[in-house]
Formats: sequence, C-alpha cells, structure tokens
Amino acid sequence: MGLMFFIFMVGMNLDLKVLKKVGRKALLIAGTGIAVPFIASIGLASLVRSSIGLAKGVKMAPLLIFLGAPVSMSAFSVLVRIMAELKLLSTDVAKLAIPIGALNDMTIWSLLAVGVAIGGGGGGKGGALTPVYVILLAAALVAFMFIVGRRAMGWLARRATREGGAVSDTCVCVTLVAVLASGLCSDAVGVHAVLGPFLLGLVLPKDTDFPQLITHKIEDFVTGLFLPLFFASSGLKTNLGALHGLASLAFLLLFVCTASVGKILASFVTARLIGLPNRRALILGFLLNTKGLAVLIVLNIGKDLKVLTDELFAILVLTALLTSFVTTPSVTALCKGGIGGGEADTKVAGDNGDGISLSSTSGKPSTKSRTYPNRNVASLITGTTSSSQLRILACAYTPHTHSPFMNLLEACRGDKASALKLYPLQLSPLSDRPSSLLMLANHSCGGGDDAAQTDRPSARSCCPPVSISFPASSSLSKVIVRPLSTVSSIDSMYEDICNLAIQKRVALILLPYYKNPSYSPCHTISSMFEELSLNKVVGKVTDHAPCSVGILVERSSVSISPIHPSFFSYKVAVLFCGGPDDREALFVGSRMIGHPGVALRVVRFLLHSHYSIHGSGQVQASNTDSSLPDGMDEEKGLPPPQNDEAKATLDDAKERRLDDEAIAKVKEKASEFSFIYEEHPIVAGQSLIDAVKGFAKEMHEVNMFIVGRGRERPRAESSEEGSELGAVGGLLSSYSGFKFHSCILVVQQHCS
Repeated sequence: MGLMFFIFMVGMNLDLKVLKKVGRKALLIAGTGIAVPFIASIGLASLVRSSIGLAKGVKMAPLLIFLGAPVSMSAFSVLVRIMAELKLLSTDVAKLAIPIGALNDMTIWSLLAVGVAIGGGGGGKGGALTPVYVILLAAALVAFMFIVGRRAMGWLARRATREGGAVSDTCVCVTLVAVLASGLCSDAVGVHAVLGPFLLGLVLPKDTDFPQLITHKIEDFVTGLFLPLFFASSGLKTNLGALHGLASLAFLLLFVCTASVGKILASFVTARLIGLPNRRALILGFLLNTKGLAVLIVLNIGKDLKVLTDELFAILVLTALLTSFVTTPSVTALCKGGIGGGEADTKVAGDNGDGISLSSTSGKPSTKSRTYPNRNVASLITGTTSSSQLRILACAYTPHTHSPFMNLLEACRGDKASALKLYPLQLSPLSDRPSSLLMLANHSCGGGDDAAQTDRPSARSCCPPVSISFPASSSLSKVIVRPLSTVSSIDSMYEDICNLAIQKRVALILLPYYKNPSYSPCHTISSMFEELSLNKVVGKVTDHAPCSVGILVERSSVSISPIHPSFFSYKVAVLFCGGPDDREALFVGSRMIGHPGVALRVVRFLLHSHYSIHGSGQVQASNTDSSLPDGMDEEKGLPPPQNDEAKATLDDAKERRLDDEAIAKVKEKASEFSFIYEEHPIVAGQSLIDAVKGFAKEMHEVNMFIVGRGRERPRAESSEEGSELGAVGGLLSSYSGFKFHSCILVVQQHCS
C-alpha cells in the first residue's frame, strides 16, 4: 500500500507537458541507452534459461523483460540528487540527463506493464490469448484514466483549492481512496497494482496547487514509514545463501558488465555523435547508469510473479547496488578541474527575459566579473556613476515574506525619474524529499523556454513564486521585473544568490529573516524548522555579498497584506547612528522620498563632538573635539598617525564628515512634505542601545524601520540571537517592550 502511495506521488509530480518539450538529442540518447543494454540482455536471458533453474512455465518474453528492464533503466531521483550534490544542475549535462531520466522512467513503466501482462496473465493458466486481453484491458484503463479520471480529479482539485489555503481532510481522504481504487482496478485487469496509482497521479491537473498540497500532506508518512518497510521487505527477500559459488559470481560480473558497459558506452557514443565533448559525454554515461528504488520495484514484481528465482533475484539486487556505488566516485573524478559549459549554462537569462537558475556550478561566489559599477545604493544617490537605475535582487522562500517585500519594493520605486529593475528570486531549498527532487526536475526538463517555466504552475513549489506586480506604475516609474528561481541546498544557497547578484549587477540584495517560524497551509512542521535554518543563508550572504545587503525582518506573526499602489500610504523611519552601514540605510530611505505615498522620517542619534563611543557602547565624556590633532591634515593625510589613539581620532573625524555629507545630500534631495529630519542627542553616560530603545518606544505609527547593521558597533546585551541583524536591528526585532508591529530593514553597505 505504501508503494502505491509513493508511485502516486511520483506520477503526481511528473508533468507530461514537460516531456513534450524534450529535444531530439535527449530522445536519441534515451533510446540508445535503453535499447543497447536491453538487446544485450537477450543473450543473458538465453544463458540464464539454460544455466539457472527457473520456475516451471516461465516463458522467454517475461524473463527478457524482467532481466532487461533492471539493466537498462536509470534511477531518476538518484540521478538528480547526485547532480545536486556535485553542482552539475546548471550544466548542459544536466539539461540532457534529467529529461533522459524522465523518459527512461516512462519507458520502463510501460515495459513493466507488458511484462506483468505476459508473466502474470500468460503464465500458462489462461491460454495464449490471455496476455493480449490483459494488454487491451490495460490500454482501456489508460484511456479511462485520461478521459474520465482526468476530469474527475480536475473537479476535485478545483474544489479543494477554490477558497485557497489548506486542503480539507475530506479531499485528502477522497484522494487516498481514489489511489487505492485505481490500484485495485489495475490489479483486476491483470497488471500490477502500482500502475493504477501512477496513472492517477499522472492525470492529476498540474495547473493548481493541489498536487503540491496533497504531497505535503502524505509525503512524510509515506517516505518515513511505508518506504522503509518496503526496503526492509526487499532485504528479507534477498537470500544471499541462494548464490552458488563461482557460477553465481560469474553471472554477477556478467550482469554488471552488461548493465554498466552497455549503458555507459551507448550513452557516451550517442552523446559524442551529437557533439558533446568527451568528458561531458562520459559523465552523462555514468549518470545514466544509476539504479534506485524503481529497480527494486521491478525486481520485487518479477519475484512475486515467480519469473525470478531466489538466486537470480539476489544477483540482480547486487548488480543494482554495485553499478550505483561506482557512479558518484566516477563522476566526482571526472568533474575535477571543471567540465566546461558552466558560464553559459549558469547565465540562464539576460536582462531581456526571465530566467531559471538551478544551481551554481562554480562553488564559491565567483570573483570573475565581481567588479562592476553601482554595487551599493550610495553610489547611485551621490552620483559617482553615470547610471541611475537601481537593481534589486529580492529573495523570498515563502508567501509569508511576499507581502512585506511588495510594500518595500513599491516604496523603493521612488519618483517618476527613478529607474528600478527588480529580480524577484524564488529560493527553493533542495532536500531529500522526493517532491523536492521532482520539482527540480520539472525546472530542468523544459528545454529553453525559461519564461514559460517560470510562470507554469507545475514548475512551482507548494508556495507560488515571487511575483511583484505594479498595476499602474510600471510605465510611470520605469519599473522592470525579471523573475528568477533557484533550487539548491541550504548550505550552497548563498553561492547562487551571490553569483546571480554578480550576473545581474545588482546594487542591493534583499533577504528575509525569520524570528519565529511562520505557519501557512502548505507548511509542515519540518518546513517551519527549515525556515529557521534558512537564517544561516543570511549570515553567509552578508559575508560574501558582492553588493549591499538588506535583511527584512517581520516582528509580528500576523501576515501583513500588500498595499495597492493606488492607495499606497507608508510611513518609514530611518534610525541613523553613523557609519557606512547607516549611511547606506539612509540612502535606501532617501530612494523612497519621491514616492507620493511614502512619508520618510530620519532620526539621527547625535554623538556630540565632546562624546565618543567606546568598546562598551557607552557614550562618555572626552576632551577630543572634531578637529584633528596638530600636524594632521585630513585632506593630504600627512603626517600619518603615530599611535592607535591618533589613528582612531582620524577615523572618527572622517566618519563624522561622511555622515554629515550624507545627511546634507539627502536634505538636498528631499522635500518638506515627504521628509522629516530630527536629531536626538545622546547624553553622557547613556548607551546608544538605551537611547534607541527609549526613542523607539514612542513610535507606534511606523510601517518600517530602516537601520544599519553597524558591523563596527557592539551587539546589544539584550539581543541573545540574530547576530546577522547587528546591535540596533537585533534590539528592534527582539525587544518585547515595543508595541509596534513594524517591519525592520537592516542594511549592510558594500565597501569597495
């Protein structure tokens, strides 16, 4: 029963529209990769029939299918997992391997249906025409599923997702009963019970979120309980004691050579003929030689039908294990030094189209092309470069962060003269879940139609992709939106973000930060814990980012609704404490000044010239004024400071001068109707954190606080977590004494 539910999930996450886009090259490699080992197994079947004792009445045709299918098939999910771990998902090898694996699965399941019909129905009990009747009934079942079953499941899917949110328990029960009924029907017509659920999942409409919602409902139960029982059952059926010395060992080596050499050689030669280089063609051959769960399913069915003996079953199981063991080490060795094609394939979309990024092939963020203009917002505001277009890479994982992002980006579009280019990036963590792997395969199989993939619901995760819409402002404010998506492991996700930032030459990366795990209908307990682990991505991005970074924190657990641009009214407060990060936060806020619906308030916590910040965060009296010591010329920089105290004085004076210039620049740009500037002095003996805390308690009508991360400042003592947010950001996001439910944007400036 668990196997039926698992096969149902496989069919449910496989989109037939994706297979229609598979090119001729993939078809050619898939055909030869299946045909050559399968034809070679004809000789093996004859040898086995004459050398190994088979059950009485076993015919050549079913034996050939149950020997040929395991040696010629590829494990689709294992194939994707290996490429994900080796970071091959954005290479041309992956663009061929993934659709070939999908085609391979479809072909093998079709052969399995024929094998079950011949082996089960024609095993000598019903006459010679019984297999023909079984095949005709199976064809009728397929037609019924695609005509009647598709409409019935479409009606159920639309009804289940009509009002949005979670799928009701009634719909889940109806779906599970339909899975069992389809298995009963396929078993009744003479084919195996797993083929009915596979067809049911295949015909389920992919234009709604119903497949993803159902998958998240049953996936943990199926993969956590039923599949381990199936593997345990397969292990118990494998009787190594049935092997007979050197004869069985010789057959094992023969099967391994047929499966490996036939598959690898056929795929390699065909790939070379279509123009793939030697190394990539060999990598493709090894990848297609992987075996997995599907092999065990075929072998168990063959053993249940008495086509395979205990000895033959054990030999084929060991063959699958040995061929799979050599795949990862071989591909790893071949990939040393790079396989080429990374740049062309990683650059999935230019500035004139949408794109899908599958993973970074370069490992660490590339230093090549890392230097580009406008790597922070300050360079745009201060006019140090000729371009005034602000490019933002807005990253999001779940719909919980979409609404705050939409409000922030609407505010950032500024006035009519400001150009804005958005790259909304849907980040999907790659996990061991089959649904994650199959979603990744759907991203990869679509050929070259990236735009279609981005908008196609079947290519989405359970949560819809990031979509930023500006109903009336695109033409008025020169807003350009280029959606992107990426699927990668949490540990390597920061690499994809940084590499995409370099490719798109963005000035600001926006990232969500989870203070508490959010709950939505498409969330499971594990996915909520996954949100907290995604905070690790923020720290890695801030360490390796090629541009400025903005971290968006939502204090309230209540979801914030996006404000329509026609009724947009947004109050923003910039808390300015001084330093490069605070200046970048100030410039991000100043970008919003021109928006008619934004009211900006800048509060500068003034460190008087007679006060200085010490390591403890306390502001203490000092005899040092803002001027430099005698003999020091700030403009010429001569003579150099003679000690650490003089050097610190010089740095403090320079920072104060840059802070004053930034404030003056923003005042010059601002108008009195949308901009309020005030200064809040810090008295002697008062800490900066206490000053911010006391001031923020009085601000209840603010929609968003913008603060600098302040890498040079000590963290707040009350902030026990969230070091990525800095002292002020950690205080605003975690202190329970605040009554506001505003969002906090913590900004880190990129300094060349």
